Amino acid sequence: MVILIERAPTERLYMWAGLTALIGFSITVSSVASLLVGAGSPSDWLLIIAGVSMLVGTAWEIRHRDPATFSPGVLWLGFLVICTIVTVAFSALTVLGLF
Repeated sequence: MVILIERAPTERLYMWAGLTALIGFSITVSSVASLLVGAGSPSDWLLIIAGVSMLVGTAWEIRHRDPATFSPGVLWLGFLVICTIVTVAFSALTVLGLF
């Protein structure tokens, strides 16, 4: 008896959007935490604007783009994964270092 399990295909648009949203969220959280603790600088306000704009841009792309027509290369997605890991790690270190 053979059981076949079919994986649901993951669209690259949703992988891209999730990684970009995670980068924007981690940038925003670490900058807000820096400002709340009092260790922030004026550049943190620009980082908050950048993080929120990444979130808004990602939401716009998900809403208005057809997933079937979105096809960045595998290298681009790999680069985005590395950027996400680095951004989340350093944002976590920033937040943990503040308290």
